[in-house]
Amino acid sequence: MQEVVWMDVNSWPEWLNETMVSKALGGNVKIIDISLETAVKSGEHYLSTILRAEIKYKNKVNHKNNEKITYNKTNVIFKTYPCGFLKQFVFDNGMLMKEIKMYTTIFPIFTEILGKYIAPKHLESQEKEVLILEDLTMDGFKVSNRIEKLDLEHCIHAIEVLADFHGASYIMNKKYPCIIHHVKKEVQYHENNLFQKDFVINCFNMVSNEIKTWPGFEKYSTKLRECSENIWNDTCKVLLPNEEHIMVLNHGDFWTNNILFKYENDNKIKDVKLVDFQFCRWSTVAIDLQIFFMTSVREKRYLPSVIESYTARLNKYIHPQYITAEVVTKELQRTECYGLLLSVCILPMVLLNSSKALNFGNTSKSDFVDDTHNPLLNAYKDDTYKQLLPEILRYYDEIGLL
Repeated sequence: MQEVVWMDVNSWPEWLNETMVSKALGGNVKIIDISLETAVKSGEHYLSTILRAEIKYKNKVNHKNNEKITYNKTNVIFKTYPCGFLKQFVFDNGMLMKEIKMYTTIFPIFTEILGKYIAPKHLESQEKEVLILEDLTMDGFKVSNRIEKLDLEHCIHAIEVLADFHGASYIMNKKYPCIIHHVKKEVQYHENNLFQKDFVINCFNMVSNEIKTWPGFEKYSTKLRECSENIWNDTCKVLLPNEEHIMVLNHGDFWTNNILFKYENDNKIKDVKLVDFQFCRWSTVAIDLQIFFMTSVREKRYLPSVIESYTARLNKYIHPQYITAEVVTKELQRTECYGLLLSVCILPMVLLNSSKALNFGNTSKSDFVDDTHNPLLNAYKDDTYKQLLPEILRYYDEIGLL
């Protein structure tokens, strides 16, 4: 279990004060004490600062014409920009602002459509660059082990909530296209994002460097270097909205750490909620599935069942259209270039043990496009990733992407 280390008041961020906390709790409360801790372990999250606050407060309640003071305690989550160079990266790409828009504008309509919450509730924030959320852990929600990945039961429950998310976006786009338009924009993979392009190509180079001495893998080393720019270009194309296919609002980062489960007393899954909506994009349904399958599904044999469950759930929302497992499978095949990109650029960080967590706090933009000083280098040398890599390379070679 992670040791709780509370932050001293002198180390609080500048934006945090009693007035904003009181406002978030309704405005008529008196703050007694606020304790802060980092909400996630090192290596579990990189593109934001996430803090958990334990808040003790009092308020006045009128009861039978008598004024009574009650003392209460609650926990909330504060989410804002990361430190260092990544703060500029998140700011330039509008990621935090997109997530704030999701909570303030999109999820109220999603909840109306679905009749339930599939994300944390948000609280009013006086700071436009700080998101305040309910702390789902206080209600028993937990994140699964990202390195062990998800078994079939967890995969089915997760994919059904993703289908709810996609289905709600499909309906909302029909009813309120001007509202959902604000969160449709691609922030990562587009031809004008030259830094992201250089980052992707550099990741391919780092894998190439890592495997060039592996007996029998020399050819893959060369192929990875040669295909990197094409994979970037092809990914940008397949992520573009194409009305020939069923388009939905993708979560954009649908993997284990962004899926929270709540359990019954007998450990059966009772509820699932999603978090982290910085990368939402309007694209084919296959994009979120590519992320999920590459990062979070424990065994490939689960995939047919997961796809069947997804299509059955999604079809509750997209009438008069209809989507079959065969259609989804073809979309997955059409978007395989994105799967390859994920296996090279994202999977190493997903699998890295927390004890080897990467520290991006003192990095610069140039570090991420340098295959000799890149802070990700250790992730490519990790044994867990190296064990999976041969099968991944063989697969993408067989289907002609390498």
